[in-house]
Amino acid sequence: MKQNKLSDKELMKRLDIDSTTLKRFQQIQKDTIKEAKSLIKNRKKKIKVLGISGSARDEFDMAQESSNSEALLKQCLEQCKKS
Repeated sequence: MKQNKLSDKELMKRLDIDSTTLKRFQQIQKDTIKEAKSLIKNRKKKIKVLGISGSARDEFDMAQESSNSEALLKQCLEQCKKS
């Protein structure tokens, strides 16, 4: 399904932002896409492992049970060891 592209005016209205903020976002978006494309060009190997990122926390400020993401990460790492 193709989504309609909104005009700058429509975006500013929906997001309740001014043109300066929109232009800044568009520039950051453009720079990020450019950087991602340049990183892809130099890649010679396939990506084999993706990491799961989370915020660092004190061990006493964490849940006492493993999280789903922690369990998935352990499972993925075990699978990678087999490969």
